[in-house]
Amino acid sequence: MSGWGSIFNNTVTSILRHTATLANLQKQASTGLRVTRPSDDATAANRIMQLRTQTRSLDTYTANIDNVILTLEQASATVESVSTSLIRVRELATQATTGTLQQSNRDVIAKEIDGILRQVITEANHKSLGRYIFSGHKVSTSPYAVATTGGEITGVTYRGADTGLEVPVAPGVEYSGLLVGDEVFHSDSRSDPLFLGNTGARAGTGTSSVSGDVFLSLRHGNTVFQAPDHGLVKAATSDANDTIVGVHALAIASTGPGTGRLSFSGGPAANFSVGDNDVTVTTANGDVMHVDVSGWDLADATVTVVGQAVATIDDDATTTAITDFSSDVAVTNADGKVLRLDPSAINRSGLEPIRVPGTYDLFGTLIAIRDLMANDRGLTENDQIDLLLGATQSLEEVSDGIRQSATSVGARLQAMDSLRASLDDIRFATKTEADSTQEADIIAVATELSRTQTLYEMTLAASAKLLSMSLLDFLR
Repeated sequence: MSGWGSIFNNTVTSILRHTATLANLQKQASTGLRVTRPSDDATAANRIMQLRTQTRSLDTYTANIDNVILTLEQASATVESVSTSLIRVRELATQATTGTLQQSNRDVIAKEIDGILRQVITEANHKSLGRYIFSGHKVSTSPYAVATTGGEITGVTYRGADTGLEVPVAPGVEYSGLLVGDEVFHSDSRSDPLFLGNTGARAGTGTSSVSGDVFLSLRHGNTVFQAPDHGLVKAATSDANDTIVGVHALAIASTGPGTGRLSFSGGPAANFSVGDNDVTVTTANGDVMHVDVSGWDLADATVTVVGQAVATIDDDATTTAITDFSSDVAVTNADGKVLRLDPSAINRSGLEPIRVPGTYDLFGTLIAIRDLMANDRGLTENDQIDLLLGATQSLEEVSDGIRQSATSVGARLQAMDSLRASLDDIRFATKTEADSTQEADIIAVATELSRTQTLYEMTLAASAKLLSMSLLDFLR
């Protein structure tokens, strides 16, 4: 290529380079951005993409944290409201145990407690963001199902999950704002059952699965005279009228020709004539038995009599026969819950109140207190007051658990607030770095743009003058 051609090519190349530089600077000045595509600066573009991806991830984390915080705040408000309701129930229960109230007054209290029960069930089934907050990961399932009889709530069953729904709130960190209701409103530190009545029933070996307050009912099932029975048998009226349960001793002795006397487990003596087929004897506890002495062999003796029992812990929805009082019995209710029972010391029929510390739940406790107030079982006033005093202990157990849950929720909220603040700081730093990497230095761009514009114009002027020269210019 000739020298003139080389000059021409270099001039055009220089003009194009200045034009490209000028265009790039003008774009930076108009957009405020130094990097708008990978070709502008491949290394910077890659770094910007990494930072933008991190920012989007942080946005997702903070959105999840905001949802967790909102749910926890509503859970906290619910738990606080329930705690306030329990304070009122405790006040009412204390009033009822003073002995100055009539049953009509307790009936009014029972109605108020029933209203509180319905209120806390509604609160426990509360939703946040369309999800049940006390149902764990079963967000679409109402956590508490209510059983009613004649419009009255008789039971509340937890149907939620036993684990929460965890969501990512930071790299490698998951958290749940949805609580497990059974952990909030139910105690889980089971102790041995406490038998509070006077039937002689005791806790058997092994672990019972019943919880809260249980009423064990024992009634007569059958009367059995163990050998040697000396001709004594149960009377024809025994099945319908006997009330004895447990193992008893029946003493029989002659008092003269054709007469005798029966005494039964420390009860009053009953005189009879030989040939009587229905003699009523009573234990020291007041239980009765009907004896046919017409076959008596006239020998003075003590006969062992077993009052086989029918046991129930769910008001006869299911029953368990006790025929052997020497070994433990498992009394089961309709839900499959078991009371392990040692029957060896049972000596009377009746109602045996049982408490299972460490297993109380909010709703069962309120139902039990309401029913005790209404005295549906016809208890004596002393028994009613004693059981109400025990129920206040159960209520305190539940209240302690709910207070601990409130503290736990508060700690979770504090942790989420702290985490969100940290993520906000990280997001700000990430976005700042991305922006500074991508954005142009306007002052520097303006300076360079002015310099390049001047250089460009000078190049054009020089090129125009150089390229306009002809052969005559060289010949001069």
